[in-house]
Amino acid sequence: MLDEDERNLFACVSIFSGGATSDAIAAVYGAPSGSRLAESLADKSLLQLREVAGTTRFEMLETIREYAHESLAATGDIENEHIFRTRHATYYVALASRARDQLRGPEQLTWLQLLEADHDNLRAAIDWALDHAEIELAAGLCADLWPFWRARGYFHEGRRRLSTILARADELRAPIRAATLAGAGVLAVAQSDYAVASELLRESHDLYLEIGDARGVAFATSMLGIVAHDTDDAQRAHTLFEESLRLRRSIGDRWGEATALHNLGMTALGRGAIDEASKLFEDSAQLFRGVGDWRGLAQALSNLGWATQELGSFDRATSLFQESLELGQRLEDARAVASNLSNLGLMALYRADYTSASDLYVDSLVAFSELGYDRGVAEALEGLAAVAGVQGRPRDAARLFGQAEALRQALGAPLLPADRSRYTATSAAAREQLDEEAWNEAVAEGRTLSLEDTFAMLVI
Repeated sequence: MLDEDERNLFACVSIFSGGATSDAIAAVYGAPSGSRLAESLADKSLLQLREVAGTTRFEMLETIREYAHESLAATGDIENEHIFRTRHATYYVALASRARDQLRGPEQLTWLQLLEADHDNLRAAIDWALDHAEIELAAGLCADLWPFWRARGYFHEGRRRLSTILARADELRAPIRAATLAGAGVLAVAQSDYAVASELLRESHDLYLEIGDARGVAFATSMLGIVAHDTDDAQRAHTLFEESLRLRRSIGDRWGEATALHNLGMTALGRGAIDEASKLFEDSAQLFRGVGDWRGLAQALSNLGWATQELGSFDRATSLFQESLELGQRLEDARAVASNLSNLGLMALYRADYTSASDLYVDSLVAFSELGYDRGVAEALEGLAAVAGVQGRPRDAARLFGQAEALRQALGAPLLPADRSRYTATSAAAREQLDEEAWNEAVAEGRTLSLEDTFAMLVI
């Protein structure tokens, strides 16, 4: 029922995973007529149409795709299939490269949606490149894609793919190797794997310095500062953040400047300089708005909420956390959502709305555990422990505190100064309800609990 051109395109489209745009189909088919032929196949119900972020995608039902691929294989034209797959990989390398900078600008939501829609094609391109010894092509794809993986919570997948690339790092030119190391370091931080992150980011920093890439040096310096901050080396974090700010300003990087100001706000918050922290977060938020980075804005608003609640303005803090949560939900940023659920749980605790506080902390705990972000897991456990204490469940509180302590110890991520006074107050309130022996026994029990045990205890 199809003419020869339609049969050729039918076979070509089987190369795609999860469908494709008309531009992608034309590029892989190798002729502008690919778009017209795709419409013809859609008219014959062999392709379906779906709108994603303002673009039309052509998709095949999986059974039809399998048949089309069998048809391609049956022709025995291995050279033609190789050409299609090479064009496919080339097209998605270019797509990821275009997306890289867009993920920091006003079109980031659109590009996140586009990359999500083509995630299976991007995976297939990476796999094809690795299978055909195109290690630099695969590395470039991963180096461009890790911001997407971080934004959408694909931490496990991103780290696995970057580790595969870095196992062959000696085959990479220095710029690609530095970018790959940086991405792997960022995703290691995202999962609280600070020892590994520090090693990766230090190597990335040194490579960027060696090749004279000031933007790369500034980025790696900033991320090393995050590692220092999260492991409670406040002075080193402050020094690294200031150096990153100096470098960002020297090259006119406004996005980087916004990030550096935000990070300096975190160190100011940690040493109790709340007014300074608030100003830094506000300046950071203004810059993020200016460049259209809604993900960065969500982080700045969330931390401004922390500074605001330290000043006792709980209603305003709640509004800031809620705005940050809504941005995270719109961007489908799982970590921003999980963090703000925890933040809103604390605000509910302060209002003595213990049912809401418990629900919010449980949702946060589930989200953090799915991401593999164990520092966030510890924070959610501490919040649930505080709720248990005020609800007259001191043994549960002690177990949860014990579990969080064990997790922090394993991560090398102690409580930050800004959190210690709250932790001391909530643990003391629960501890008063048990004698010392019973408390210590329950804490010791908690240190051996798994998350599955905790979920069972909470009856999630």
